Amino acid sequence: MALPLVVAKIQVTLRVVETVASKQYIHELKQVILRLHNVSARWVESAPVEIVYEDQTLWRGTVEVFEVINHPKAKRAYAWSRLEPESERTGFVAVLEIPPVVSPETAVKTSLAADAKEMLRKAMEDAAAEIARRNQRN
Repeated sequence: MALPLVVAKIQVTLRVVETVASKQYIHELKQVILRLHNVSARWVESAPVEIVYEDQTLWRGTVEVFEVINHPKAKRAYAWSRLEPESERTGFVAVLEIPPVVSPETAVKTSLAADAKEMLRKAMEDAAAEIARRNQRN
């Protein structure tokens, strides 16, 4: 009866080990937090996050959690890297823990919502430009 509990503990331990980030990556994220939010940060932990909507995985990855130093509102920051779709280069995201952001999950959700809003804005600009071109031809 005790064997499944031991196996479960081993699996959990292995998953935690797999999510620990390299020192270089943490340093890069700390620099991003400093550049974007003008605060120093101390790494706290790596948090695996999966965002699922209607049985579809929208995002899966590891968010690095940082304690921020001397920010008037935020005590934590959440940061991660991502492949930028348009340039196929690595980009970085750093979100401060200011409500509605209260966890790694809400940081990712907020970032996804901002990305969707930006995509919609660009699509509307493109549509307006296309309508203007068509009107000039007529």
